[in-house]
Amino acid sequence: MRARPKAIHQRTGKVLAEELEVPRTFMGRGIGLMFRGSLRPGTGMWIVPCNGIHMLCMNFAIDAVFL
Repeated sequence: MRARPKAIHQRTGKVLAEELEVPRTFMGRGIGLMFRGSLRPGTGMWIVPCNGIHMLCMNFAIDAVFL
């Protein structure tokens, strides 16, 4: 199993997410977090490439950061 990356603020060193999901296919990026009930605390999703997001069929609110 591949180790999942972390999100770390480069200037402060603060861990923003302990574990990131990285969808590797067009379909995986398109589905993203749709139809899930929640996202575990300390986790996130890194979508690359990404020029926008949508909240279609989302069951919970998210914070989005574009890097």
